[in-house]
Amino acid sequence: MDPYLALVRRMKRGEGQRGGRDRGGREGQRKKGRTEEEGKDRGGREGQRKKGRTEEEGKDRGGREGERKKGRTEEEGKDRGGREGQRKKGRTEEEGKDRGRREGQRKKGRTEEEGKDRGRREGTEEMGPQGKDA
Repeated sequence: MDPYLALVRRMKRGEGQRGGRDRGGREGQRKKGRTEEEGKDRGGREGQRKKGRTEEEGKDRGGREGERKKGRTEEEGKDRGGREGQRKKGRTEEEGKDRGRREGQRKKGRTEEEGKDRGRREGTEEMGPQGKDA
């Protein structure tokens, strides 16, 4: 192998007098008393701070911004996940909602009908008879 290429490779890896490519950044962070990881994070945090946001807001913003670009409100964006999932499974949004309830009844070992009745019965037991039953 060409001795010059070998030297270049060693330099990039961090051997030799000057250290590797990263070294400048790492060294600077070390001098400021931070770990390399903190240094990396700090860039993002600092950028958010300059734009007058907290770190948390900065993180949220990515999602919000994406929804806005697609012409949706933040709320629509959140809902969309559920709707999209139902659509992929070939159901309408309404079917998806019902299905949750049905599934819950099935897990408790009831039919859908029993589940519906049970809601009415439970309500009556708690409040006593109402309306014309009273």
